[in-house]
Amino acid sequence: MGRPSKSTPPDQFSSGEVAHGSGLSARNFALLHERGLGPQPVRVASGKAGHGGYDSDGLAHAALIGALHKGGIELMLAARLADAVGDELCAAYGRLPSKLDAYLVAPLNPTPGQSPWTQLPEDEALAADTREAFWLHHLLRSRSEIYRSGAAMEGDFVIEIADRRYAFIAILGADPANGLQSSQIEPAYRIEAWGRDRDAIVTAFHAEAGNLDFRKNPAGRTVLKRVEQEFQAARSNAIGLLRINISLAIRNAFDAIHDQRLGKHAAFDWAASVRPPIGRYAGCDEQGYPLDPEHPWNRDLPPVERSARMAEIEAYIAEREGSPLS
Repeated sequence: MGRPSKSTPPDQFSSGEVAHGSGLSARNFALLHERGLGPQPVRVASGKAGHGGYDSDGLAHAALIGALHKGGIELMLAARLADAVGDELCAAYGRLPSKLDAYLVAPLNPTPGQSPWTQLPEDEALAADTREAFWLHHLLRSRSEIYRSGAAMEGDFVIEIADRRYAFIAILGADPANGLQSSQIEPAYRIEAWGRDRDAIVTAFHAEAGNLDFRKNPAGRTVLKRVEQEFQAARSNAIGLLRINISLAIRNAFDAIHDQRLGKHAAFDWAASVRPPIGRYAGCDEQGYPLDPEHPWNRDLPPVERSARMAEIEAYIAEREGSPLS
């Protein structure tokens, strides 16, 4: 991979950087791109498959695939599972959660309400938006003493897979006796044909109940309860339990690229950004509620309520812009 040019936005990652950060080989990353199972570039370059520019969301997606693959899951199944997890968590939280924002509040931030990094006069010229994972990570790594590389944290999102068949999404919680342990464990996906990479299937557990409108499908509630009990029993009696820390994998990917760039003395246009401005989400709806997905009123909602709020926001913006949702 060549050194980035001085005109490259710092929050844009090349395919080589994304592969390096995610721990995927260049060959496997290109294969995912060819199969339509990898992250989507925000800027497409001519040449070999997979080459282009990626943003923080693309890097996070690749990091999840890489973490699942490193955990022993075949590449194509890892990509399918990452797609399913990404769809669910992005619907609830707007993006795959790196949990870098935990460094902005107590107890990790020693000065809650203030930035934990050193402020510099030239910051006014930066395109920095600390709601974006790249910029938040960059400032924490470059300007603060609180960032801990390679460390799991309370609040990290994890995937657990019992006996190669039952997948759960959980959050790490503090356990005084045993350190960080999975909590808020929710059944998520059934995996079929693990070991037959191309034939493997990932199915959301609630899909087995059919229509989730239980007024029209009252039997669905009974089916969902039975499937949930099956999942919980499978986890309790699992012979093998694989746990993948989604949030840590994303932070590690940013760390790897940060260190690689330092080693190459890479130069960037620090006044540029690959992401469009957040102006589309500026302002409030008719009830006065903020449209910004990262506003605490929206960001801190429980998953189901947040998903509903995100749908409300998109519908409101589509109507405001005169472009009905597809």
